[in-house]
Amino acid sequence: MKKFLLLATVLVFCISGCGSSNGGGTTFYKTVNATVSVDSEKNPLFSDLAKWADINTSCNGVQVPTNTSDLVNFTITTVKSISSGTASNLMLQKATIVFTPADTLSPALPAQYATSYIDLFGLSVPADGSVAVPVEVVTHNLKSYFYPTAVCRNVPVYSYNVQVSFDAIEAGTGKSGTITAGMTVRIADFAD
Repeated sequence: MKKFLLLATVLVFCISGCGSSNGGGTTFYKTVNATVSVDSEKNPLFSDLAKWADINTSCNGVQVPTNTSDLVNFTITTVKSISSGTASNLMLQKATIVFTPADTLSPALPAQYATSYIDLFGLSVPADGSVAVPVEVVTHNLKSYFYPTAVCRNVPVYSYNVQVSFDAIEAGTGKSGTITAGMTVRIADFAD
């Protein structure tokens, strides 16, 4: 019964906007259609929690690890969908990043890390064009959250399905919509 409920949940989720691991289908505006894809070299993204200057002295309290946020490029592409007239640019509003555990070994994240938002106001995608949007998928703060349980410990690699959704408004028509891409993120203190 649990397998049936899980399958039914996944099916409902996919009907409402599931796509491949690189894209989420097409979003239809009044004058353009839009898609988004994630940089294939970073999907899956292997997010290293800590960088150590010297592997021989790491994890013994002598050195403090450093980390940086992981940026991933998402390319939003529009195609004119009208036969005559001028197609409109898309004005990006925000990106929403949602982390969901991909397996039973990966803990559910607290609300402040499970869903985050990035203001994209001022960025636009030209009609019949594309724009690469860099997104901090794994932030410094999220890595710091995992420090006490993962850095320098023999723990599994945590895996998450991540959905990145871009809210946009068609400039000439005011039509709003959301363009979504999915990816996989694996988080651990990987060997440097």
